[in-house]
Amino acid sequence: MTHLEAHETVTSYTTAETLLGRWRTHQRGPLPDAVAELAGALTDERVYVAYQPIVRLSDGQVAAVEALIRLDDPANDELSTPLKLIAVAEEHGLIEVVGRYVMERTCRQLAAWRTALPDLQAHVNVSPTELRDARYVEEIAGLLATSALPPDALVVEVTESAALDRESNAKSVLVGLANTGIVIALDDFGTGFASLDLLADTPARIVKLDRSFVAALGETETANRSRAVIMQAAIGMARSLGLQLVGEGVEEIGQARALLSWGCDFGQGFLYGRPTRPEVIDPAAWHVLPKQTTALLLGADTLTPEAVDVGISLAGVLSATDPDGGDVRAAAISAASTISAVLGASRERADTAGMLASIVDLDVKLERFGIDLRTLRPSLAELRTRLSITPVIGRNTSAGAIARTAWALAQSRARGDAAPDPALLAAHPDPDVDRELHTRVEEWWHNTAHVPSVRNVLLTLEERLRSRGDANERLRSLVGLARAIGSDGDLLDVLEVTAGEAIHAVRAASLSIVQLHDDGRTFQVLVNVGDLADWEKPRPADEIYTPDDLPVSTTNLLNRSMHIEVLGHPEGNQADQDLLRSLGKDSAAYVPLFIDGDLWGAMFVSTAPGTPVFTLADGPFLSAVASFVSVAIGRAEQVGRLRREVLQDALTDLPNRRYLEEAFVDDTLLATATSPVCFAVLHVHGVRLLNDTLGYAAGDAELLRTADLLRPLGADASTMLAGRLSGSDFYIVARRTREELRVVLEELAVAYAADAPELAALYIGGCELVEPTELVSAIDCAIAASTVARDRGVAIVDDSD
Repeated sequence: MTHLEAHETVTSYTTAETLLGRWRTHQRGPLPDAVAELAGALTDERVYVAYQPIVRLSDGQVAAVEALIRLDDPANDELSTPLKLIAVAEEHGLIEVVGRYVMERTCRQLAAWRTALPDLQAHVNVSPTELRDARYVEEIAGLLATSALPPDALVVEVTESAALDRESNAKSVLVGLANTGIVIALDDFGTGFASLDLLADTPARIVKLDRSFVAALGETETANRSRAVIMQAAIGMARSLGLQLVGEGVEEIGQARALLSWGCDFGQGFLYGRPTRPEVIDPAAWHVLPKQTTALLLGADTLTPEAVDVGISLAGVLSATDPDGGDVRAAAISAASTISAVLGASRERADTAGMLASIVDLDVKLERFGIDLRTLRPSLAELRTRLSITPVIGRNTSAGAIARTAWALAQSRARGDAAPDPALLAAHPDPDVDRELHTRVEEWWHNTAHVPSVRNVLLTLEERLRSRGDANERLRSLVGLARAIGSDGDLLDVLEVTAGEAIHAVRAASLSIVQLHDDGRTFQVLVNVGDLADWEKPRPADEIYTPDDLPVSTTNLLNRSMHIEVLGHPEGNQADQDLLRSLGKDSAAYVPLFIDGDLWGAMFVSTAPGTPVFTLADGPFLSAVASFVSVAIGRAEQVGRLRREVLQDALTDLPNRRYLEEAFVDDTLLATATSPVCFAVLHVHGVRLLNDTLGYAAGDAELLRTADLLRPLGADASTMLAGRLSGSDFYIVARRTREELRVVLEELAVAYAADAPELAALYIGGCELVEPTELVSAIDCAIAASTVARDRGVAIVDDSD
C-alpha cells in the first residue's frame, strides 16, 4: 500500500483515497503526476484556504471574506497557481472533492470568527460541475448545520457561464440554495453582454463587478472610458433591482472613491488586503476603521445622491428639534460658506461643507434616538465618514474638515465667546490665505446682521445640491442605454432603439446618429429621433452633409473634438446657425463616436427653444452617453458581421444553405412570399478535376467566376436570391414564372460558356414552382436529379419538361 492510499484525514471529503477513487471513476491509464501531488497535498494539509477581506466602502469595515484555495510549495508546474490547480481538478473530475474541501474549512473558520463578528459572511466560489449535482443543496445545508451557521452567513459565488448553463440543472440548484437562505453572488459580472439580462433572471442578491471594469476607472483611453461608463450604468441597474454590489480588484484609492460615489456598496482588492492564511488574521482589527483607506476616502467630497437626500432630510429634522430653532445650524452653514470662499473651494465642495456643517452632531442625535451606529445604512455611514476629521483648516482641506470647523465656530459664538479660537484656524501654508481667512472669519464673527432662518438656508442649499445631483440622476438613465446595447435587430434597428434611450438621457429635443464615409468627405444621417423638422425623416435615405456644408463642426469632429453651437452666439458659425434655424432649435452638440478607437461618426443632439442650451459643462455627460451609443453600434456591427458569417458562404460571400434554412428575414422575397416561388439549382462540373490537375486555386477561381455571374441576379433581394449551397452547387430563387426564370438561366449559361475553361461545364436543373416552406426539400431533390443529368452529359436540364 502506498503512502497516498494509506494516509487519511479527518474528513471523508478530503482523503487521498477518496480523491484517487474519484479520479479512477472518471479516467483510465497511468496516474498523472499533478493528480498524485494534489491528492498528497490535500492529505498533508499543504492545500489551505486563504481569506481576502471584502470591505464596506462607506466606512472601511470588513463585512465579509472570500475563501480562496492555495497550495504550499507546488512541485508540479500544473499546480503552480490557483487557476492551474482548479483546471487540473476540473480536467480530471476532482473539482467536487476540492470544492467540498474548501467549503468545509470555510464553514469551520467562519463559525470561529463569528463569535467575535456575528454578522461576518464568507464567499465561496462554486464550479458549474458542482451545481450539476442534485444533492448539492442538501450537502451544503448539512455543512452549515454541522458548523452551527445560519444560511445567510454563506455566499455562494457563481460565474455568468454557470448561471447561464441551460443544459444542466444549475439554475434549479441555485434557486434551491437561495430558498434555504444561502446568498447567491454573480461573479465576474460585466464580462459578457448577456450580463444585463442575467440580473433579473437569477436568484443572485450580490453582483461582483469584474476587476477589468474596476481597473478601467481613471483611464484615459476611449475603450477604457467606455468600460467605466458601462460599469457605472450596471451599478445603477443592479441597485434599481435591490442588489448589493462588490467591486473586485480595487488597488487604488481613486477606484474606491469612484465606486463609492456611483453607489457601489463594497470593495475587494489589494488596497484592503491580500489573501491571507487564517492563523495570521486578527479579526479584532476589523472592528477598527482602517485609517489608511478611510482617511483617503474622506478626501473625496462628492456625496452620493442617497447621502445628499439623507443629509438634507436630517438637517431639517435636527433643526426642527433644536430649542433655538436651528440658529446655530444656520450660523454653521454661513461659516462654512465663508471658509470655503477664502480657500477657493469649488461650489460643490462649499455646498457639501455647508450641508455637513448642519449635521455635525449627527452621532449624538442618532444615539439619542436609540440608533446603533455600527449598523447604519450606507448613506448614513457615508455622512459620518465625511465628518470624522479633525476640525483644522489647512491646505487641501476637505468638506468634512470645513464643516467641523464651522460647527465649532458657530457653537463658540452662540456661547458668547469673545473671539474665535485661533486653534480652529491653524496657520495656513500660504500667508496671504492665512491672513484672509482670519480676517473673514472675524468679520463673520462680529456680523450682527440677522441670520436667515435655517429652513430658508437649507432650501437654498438643497436646491443647489440637487441641481448638481442632476448629473447623477441623468447617469441613472444610462441604465436604459445599457439595455439598448443588447437589443436585437440590424444596425438601423439598434440605432433607433439606442437613439431613443440617448435622447432621454441627455434630455434633448432631437437626436441624430451620423456615420462618417469616404475618409471624412461625407457624413450620412442614419436615424433621427425626437421633435423633428418637417423635412427630417426617421430613417433618411439621402440626408448627407460634407465639410463644406458645416465647416466648423465637421472640422472639430474630424479632429476628434466635440462642437457646441448656440443660436445667436456672436462667435457662432453661419452654416451651423442656419442649420439650427431650419431645425427650429436653440443649440446643438456634435459629439464624436468612436469604435475600437477609430472615428466612426457623430451623435448630433439639439435643444428646443426655451429650454437650457448646451454648454461645455455638459461635455462630460454627453461624452458618456456617446460612449454608450458607440458600444451599441460596435456590438450591432459585430453581431451583423457574425450574422453575415453564419449566413454567407466564406469563399464567395453569397448567401449559403443556412440562409435558405433559417433566414426568412426582412427585405427578402422569402420573408414576404405567400405564393409559390420558382427555383433552379446549378452545378459547376469539373471543379474537382481542376483541383487535381491545376491546384485548388484554379478550382476556387472557377467557383468565384460563377459567383460573380450570379451576384447581379440577387441585387434586388425582394425579387431574386442567388447563393451557394456547398461544394460546386449553387441555387437561384425568384419571384418569377418558370418561363421568365428559364430565360434568365439560358442567358446565364451563355455567359458562363463564353469564358469557361476546357475542363469545366455548368449544369442547371430545377426551374420548378414550389411553396416557400417546401423550398429546401425541393432543392435537395433537384440536386439529386441534376446528378443523373450530369452523368448523361446534358448541359441544361429543365426538370419540368
